[in-house]
Amino acid sequence: MSEEKRAEFERQLGHATWRELRPHAARDGLVFLKQTVELVEAAIALAEDDAVWVQNRLTTGDLWKPTAAELEHLEKNHESPFHFLIVQPFVLAQAIVD
Repeated sequence: MSEEKRAEFERQLGHATWRELRPHAARDGLVFLKQTVELVEAAIALAEDDAVWVQNRLTTGDLWKPTAAELEHLEKNHESPFHFLIVQPFVLAQAIVD
């Protein structure tokens, strides 16, 4: 991927609360990332259809769809903050921790 595409993803990096991400979870398009995964790197891997990178991260648990328990917890914490990037049809989200 070109440096231009990396720069584009870096510009698109956004912040949202759970309330704003909820519709993406409802349509099964939300993907969470652990803090150890660089959000822009994950977006590039998805955009380039890098199945090996994605499968490795799914296997290690670094990348996952939210569980029912996580969704229930987040419903009680509407203002939980996240960094996010959109890589159609997915929204990648990473919790912002202090």
